[in-house]
Amino acid sequence: MATQEIRAPPLGDESWSRLLAFSVGGRDTAVQQTAIRDGNVLLIVCGSPTLGDRHLDKALLKATGP
Repeated sequence: MATQEIRAPPLGDESWSRLLAFSVGGRDTAVQQTAIRDGNVLLIVCGSPTLGDRHLDKALLKATGP
């Protein structure tokens, strides 16, 4: 298993993102883990690296509400 800190999208007051790469049974898998703090709300999203960045703004809007 390997981890790499990557650039997080500029959302909220603080954010960080990591790429986790691992191999199980001969299959390589990559998972992105992103955390965003906006005020007193902490949003943590894990999943596909390409899908995660695409939907983070929508997820943060749902978590913080109108």
